[in-house]
Amino acid sequence: MDKVILFITLALSALMVVPLYCAWRGPTMFDRVLAVNVIGAKSIIIIILMGIIFDRVSMFIDIALAYGLLNFIASLAVSRYAVGKNKASQSVLAPKNGGTHDS
Repeated sequence: MDKVILFITLALSALMVVPLYCAWRGPTMFDRVLAVNVIGAKSIIIIILMGIIFDRVSMFIDIALAYGLLNFIASLAVSRYAVGKNKASQSVLAPKNGGTHDS
């Protein structure tokens, strides 16, 4: 049984290569955040599988929950930063005459 779980863990680790590339070279900020979230979700599953291998599931579930919460908070922080950056660029491009455009 441990060999099967170890194989699943290695397969999930190998499947992290594609989102890692997307996080590194993603065309937009959204693609990069999504790739990091996918990596985080797979990492949570790997942590739980490690708990099954070491027969300490309760401890590893606590670690996985903390990691998932940290991943969620980091995702919110990056999203908030991206929205703030977008609003700042829109305010620079906004018309100066009270919002009306002269034609």
